[in-house]
Amino acid sequence: MMVEHCPHERSAVQAGRGGRWNDELAAHLAECVSCRESSRVARWMTALAEGLYSRLPPAADPDPIWLRARLLERSRRSDRALLPIRIATAVAGIGSAAVLATLPGVGWNLSREWLTNVASVWSGLSDLPLSLPLTALWIPTVIVASFLLLFTWNEA
Repeated sequence: MMVEHCPHERSAVQAGRGGRWNDELAAHLAECVSCRESSRVARWMTALAEGLYSRLPPAADPDPIWLRARLLERSRRSDRALLPIRIATAVAGIGSAAVLATLPGVGWNLSREWLTNVASVWSGLSDLPLSLPLTALWIPTVIVASFLLLFTWNEA
């Protein structure tokens, strides 16, 4: 079945959307079924669209969203810039921990040598405990180094 279109159909649809009718178009609608149906469908679709838009919540203000996105991008850039510093701090912390872990053994060996030398000079001192002088120094050293490490880690 072939449907023929009226040459006034486009005008009828635009009038149905906007509600602007002239006398010639109104007279044509009384005679033409195709234009009358097209105008009725256009009015119905316009009413439907207006009803949907009236039920939608208002759109959010884009300025806070844009500001939040810019702040997030700036934060990401600063995190990227600070990454080498954080890596260097972690490597320095691991190196410091490795050095500090050897202090008790080094202190023990040094104090043993020192006490052995002193004991050979004074035979009465051989009864002293061998672990006293330098091995006791590693505890405050570890505490100070750990405070420095935590401070520099928090600053980065």
